[in-house]
Amino acid sequence: MERNLERLVNFAESLFRNRPVKVVVEVGARDCRETLGFRASFPQARIVTFECNPRTLPQCRAAIAGMREATLIEKAVSDRAGTVRFHPVETARSAAGETHANPGASSLFRADDRFALERYEQSSIWVEAITLAEVMSTYQLPGIDLLWMDIQGAELLALKGLGERLADVKLIHCEVEFVPAYVGQPLFPEIARFLKRHGFAFIGFTIYSKHSGDAVFVNLRHFSRLAIAFAAWQNRLLAWKRLQWMRHRAKRSLLGRV
Repeated sequence: MERNLERLVNFAESLFRNRPVKVVVEVGARDCRETLGFRASFPQARIVTFECNPRTLPQCRAAIAGMREATLIEKAVSDRAGTVRFHPVETARSAAGETHANPGASSLFRADDRFALERYEQSSIWVEAITLAEVMSTYQLPGIDLLWMDIQGAELLALKGLGERLADVKLIHCEVEFVPAYVGQPLFPEIARFLKRHGFAFIGFTIYSKHSGDAVFVNLRHFSRLAIAFAAWQNRLLAWKRLQWMRHRAKRSLLGRV
């Protein structure tokens, strides 16, 4: 199990305590590797996972074949339903000039090469998009216990697509950037402000680097601050939060030049 997923699972188990995690929504499945991790960690949960990249969808279908608890929706997730541009990564080139495949870097946004650790050769296709609010209605989901998002800069679009149903999401794990990897993408401060306005507390990062991290947010409508603090203390997320946020603030001068 990947380190970020393991840390999130440990935190969720502490936060929910004796309550089962019933609904997991994974936005940006890539190859459904994390889907299998969610299935092993939360065997009672219904899992709804999204992927729109035609390059990796065969792997997704194979990974969850026969898994009755998991539903794969082969669409992008955004703030509106309809047809949208999607930019699959054909090849990626490292700073050393080495080329390799990186389909997980595909995005609704064009890559921004100014601060990138690697350069992407992207194509452009049309895909169908859906909103999470629509999915919750269609599949009669009363709420989302755990929302995992890794969609390369489009996370805020997915959150906005929840509308009023954002109040029914309990725990969010969201990839964020501190410098732009994609043209026009929202950065961590904007996402954090949006979620704070909607009643979420930022807890910490499960992984962190100077360019990006995986941030954890908890809905204060569903958990007391004491329960959140206890769960975070058990998993040392509060310590990560303070340390990483201090580092983040130290880099604000870099963000100011973006």
